[in-house]
Amino acid sequence: MDKFPPGKLPISVMNKIIEKYLKPDLKLESGCRVIFGPHAGQDVAVIDMGDKYLVTKSDPITFTSDSIGSYVVNINANDIVTSGAKPIGFQPTVLLPENKTDEALVDKIFSDMRATCDNYGITITGGHTEITIGLDRPIICGMMWGEVKKEDLVTTFGGKPGDALILTKGIAIEGAYIISKEKEADLIQNNINLQLIRNCQNLLNSPGISIVKEAQLIHSNFTVHAMHDPTEGGFAMGLVEMAQNSNCGAKIEYDAIPLILGTEEFCNLYGLDPFGLIASGALLMAVPKENAADIVSFLEKNDIHAAEIGILTEKPEVFSVKYSSGEIKPLKYSPIDEITRIF
Repeated sequence: MDKFPPGKLPISVMNKIIEKYLKPDLKLESGCRVIFGPHAGQDVAVIDMGDKYLVTKSDPITFTSDSIGSYVVNINANDIVTSGAKPIGFQPTVLLPENKTDEALVDKIFSDMRATCDNYGITITGGHTEITIGLDRPIICGMMWGEVKKEDLVTTFGGKPGDALILTKGIAIEGAYIISKEKEADLIQNNINLQLIRNCQNLLNSPGISIVKEAQLIHSNFTVHAMHDPTEGGFAMGLVEMAQNSNCGAKIEYDAIPLILGTEEFCNLYGLDPFGLIASGALLMAVPKENAADIVSFLEKNDIHAAEIGILTEKPEVFSVKYSSGEIKPLKYSPIDEITRIF
């Protein structure tokens, strides 16, 4: 039997696992309050708590270890806010490499984690820490939850044909950051500009890996049909997940999609598709077409770059890219992230 490569499981396999083992059995669980449980492309679970919904999320950091304490909080908070919820609590499982762990490493991880949680008003409520056999770098698996009023819940299932697609900041913040950190010597050897490398090594801070600000601003001021945080599989996979869950297709304009400085240079060097490169730091949303220009303008006034990049269509499973030449091609997408090809 073929072995799977690093990255997300194939969607077909994940859907089989969910159907066989993970769906709540309402016959057995008469008191089940799960509104949204496990589902490909829906990054949070939603649980009915009476007057509000509890929104939960778990996500690890595995590709890089730099600033991992801050990184894991931001990645989990990103998915919570795409549901319209406010992040409240966080529990990390911190796995540390044997023969490489000292007090300074542990202190750095937890001080970064605490500072980032404090920034969002999130409480660290527990977790687990251990030194683990077989690791060559720290790994943190985070679990976060938040609350949202029932009428304010947003999911990836709410997109409608004709909705405008808006992308904030650009692609691929996370991918360019990881490459600049993990492949610095190789980039220098291949004559990539040193200042460009240094700029990419600061991408977690500028423009930033967090989408909390823009998600909360949009949710508080505009109607949003669907929001998603493109991560593994990149922008393309994130778009397809949201469109599929909304029973829509999508048509995007290639030239409208902003590329973070460094993404094109790094992708050209390693032969990577920027649309498939891990893309945390960008917020993808489907909004009423008539509101799109106002939303873009509003975000720009709040110092968040945004672009209208296409529309959702009535043709499920049809995803296309229009190029400046006028040529239209199918969108390439895969759950296997392009970043895995450099390791």
